[in-house]
Amino acid sequence: MEQSYFNIIPQKVMQATFKDGTKLKADAKLLYGIINSLTKKHGYCSASNGFLAETYGCSERAISRYIADLKKLGLIKTHVSDDNHRQIWTLETMASKTDTTTEQSRPIDRTGDGVRQNWRDPIDRTGDKLVNNISKSISKSNKDILSGSGEPDHTPYPEIIDYLNDKADKKFKHKSGKTRKLIKARYNDGFDLDDFKRVIDNKVSEWKGSPDMNQYLRPETLFGTKFESYLNQKMSSNQEKQSDLDRLAAQYGDW
Repeated sequence: MEQSYFNIIPQKVMQATFKDGTKLKADAKLLYGIINSLTKKHGYCSASNGFLAETYGCSERAISRYIADLKKLGLIKTHVSDDNHRQIWTLETMASKTDTTTEQSRPIDRTGDGVRQNWRDPIDRTGDKLVNNISKSISKSNKDILSGSGEPDHTPYPEIIDYLNDKADKKFKHKSGKTRKLIKARYNDGFDLDDFKRVIDNKVSEWKGSPDMNQYLRPETLFGTKFESYLNQKMSSNQEKQSDLDRLAAQYGDW
C-alpha cells in the first residue's frame, strides 16, 4: 500500500532571501519540500536529479539550479557516500543530526511560525485538533506554491497560446493544466516568449496545411522534449519570407 506524506516546507525556507535581496524562487521551495519528504526514511535523500526532474516535471538542468540555490542559502547539504551515492540533508534533517532532544520531550511551537517542524511521528500526542490544524496549514502552503500565490507567476501562458491559435487556426485553452505544465517546464529551462513564437513559426510554416502533420500543431508536440530542436530549426527562404509577411500583417493589418 502506497504511503501518503506531506511535503513540509519550514517558514525559514518560505522566507529565504539571498544577500542581494533576491528571494528564493517558489520552484526551489517546492523542490525542498519534495526532498524533505524523501528524507523521512533514512534521514537523507539519495534521489538523482533525473528522478527529481521526473517527479517535479521539469528538466535536470533546472533541478541542478534549484539545488545550487538551496545549498547557497545553507538550506540543504550534500555529501557523496563511500559507495559513490549522493546524499542530501535538508534543514530539518541537518538539525535532527545535532538535536539530542527526544521526540516526546521536544516542545511544541504553537505560534504558527513552524508548528512541530522536526516531528517525524504522524501521531500527535497533544490531541487531534492540533494535527488537523497542521495538516490544513501544510496543505495550504503547498497549494500556494504550486499556484504561484506565494510568488507571482509571470509566465505568459495566454500570449503563447493566443499566438499558437492565431498562427495555426486552433482553439487551445491557456488554462489547461497540461498545457501550462509544458510551458512552465520550458520556462524553467531558460526559454522565453520569443523562443516560443519562433518554435510556433517554424512548425506552422512546415506543417500547416499538411493533412498528416497539421494535427501535430498542438502544445504537447511543440512544447515537449523536442522544443529546443524545433527552436534551432532553420527555415527555408520561402518559409522565412512567409513568416515575415505574417508578422507584418499582424503588426499593420490590411494596407
